[in-house]
Amino acid sequence: MRKSKVVIADTNTVFAEEMAKAINSQQDMEVVRICSDGDQALRAIRELLPDVLLIDVALPVIDGIGVIEALAGFGRSEIRTLVLSSVNSDAITTKVMSMGVFYYMLKPVDTSIVLSRIRQSLIQELPAGANAPAEHLVTNKELEVAVTRLMREIGIPAHIKGYQFIREAILLSIRNYEIINSITKQLYPAIASQYQTTPSRVERAIRHAIESTWNKGFVKSDDKLFGYTLSTDRGKPTNAEFIAIAADKLRLQYNIAE
Repeated sequence: MRKSKVVIADTNTVFAEEMAKAINSQQDMEVVRICSDGDQALRAIRELLPDVLLIDVALPVIDGIGVIEALAGFGRSEIRTLVLSSVNSDAITTKVMSMGVFYYMLKPVDTSIVLSRIRQSLIQELPAGANAPAEHLVTNKELEVAVTRLMREIGIPAHIKGYQFIREAILLSIRNYEIINSITKQLYPAIASQYQTTPSRVERAIRHAIESTWNKGFVKSDDKLFGYTLSTDRGKPTNAEFIAIAADKLRLQYNIAE
């Protein structure tokens, strides 16, 4: 299996090395270079053609925003860019997200979450650079909170394994609507990779969680959530139906285009 190549650009060498250690411990990704300034980052991108760039906006020589702006200039606009920074500025966040950045995460960050976001970015459709659609201005934190709230409303027990799997599946489907059409080939494997399990176990755990919720009668009685789409006369929804309907509800709520 080809490993996704990651370049890290950060002046904090301790942070960069710890992040690199976590990434290199994974089977599906590797750090190909650590850079301490923006000029080094651009040279590494030209030379190594990485799949993912983890970058801080506060870099010497060329700052992170300058690096992101330069990516399209030499044909690397398709790189998955994630900003990891201590700079907490709504203006900067909005600017870089409109330039095609997938995630803006404030330090300190949990390495497991960064790994998850890298994998999510690799299966999402590419933003349209400077003309990125409005959905990229919706913060990931907002979506995560909204999905968690919806999961509680639906009544899925938080203690069962399928809860986390469904939560991740909904988040992935919100950002990349087409992934639900490839649930066995893309969605299940993406979640399985994140949780170090198998796609078949992901599928079974999601199925168990849906059946557990359905058998309580909660979904059947809640027309506000599922009644407009799901016919209760024909039995439980499939995994794909359940995830797609939940994702669609939030896409409409946040005006996220397909």
